[in-house]
Amino acid sequence: MDRERYFEAVKKGPLKNGKNYLLRHLEGKPLTQQQAIRAHCYDCMGFYDGGGRDCGVTTCPLHPFMPFNPNRRRVGKSTTGTEEANE
Repeated sequence: MDRERYFEAVKKGPLKNGKNYLLRHLEGKPLTQQQAIRAHCYDCMGFYDGGGRDCGVTTCPLHPFMPFNPNRRRVGKSTTGTEEANE
C-alpha cells in the first residue's frame, strides 16, 4: 500500500489510543517516545482497539512498553547508565 492510501486508511480508522499519534507521525511531526509506542501499537494491531488489554505479542521489541502490558516498563530515565543510550 502506498503512503497516501495508508494515510487515508488510518484517517478512516476508529478513534482509539494511538491514532492521532500515528497521523502526526505520517504528517512528519515529532513524537515523544510514549507517543511513538502508542502509534506503533495502533498500527500493528490493525488500528489498535485500545480496549485496555495486552496485545500478547511478546516478541515485539516494544512490548515491554506497550500501554496495557501488566509488566510494562516506564519510558524515561535509564537505570543502566549512558552506554546503552549511546548504542
